[in-house]
Amino acid sequence: MLESAYQQCMVCELPELGLSVKEQIQVPIIYKEIEIEYAYKLDLLVNGGLIVELKTVESIMPVPEAQILTYLRFMGICRGLIINFRNTL
Repeated sequence: MLESAYQQCMVCELPELGLSVKEQIQVPIIYKEIEIEYAYKLDLLVNGGLIVELKTVESIMPVPEAQILTYLRFMGICRGLIINFRNTL
């Protein structure tokens, strides 16, 4: 399945576990004192304090790791999780 399908499944499941979840959160950046609202978009924000990035790739490379570290820094959050749903048979 695509990442977007897994995301929608998680948006359904997490509240059933008593967790709040927001999806596709815009992460703005400041460039030359100008706020750029739509610079980044994170997949899920759980309970306001956990960023979750979803992937369906063969292996996690440095780019998604750097991506989530960027989100953590700009959002002022200290916990992040990359979930890779790729399963090779």
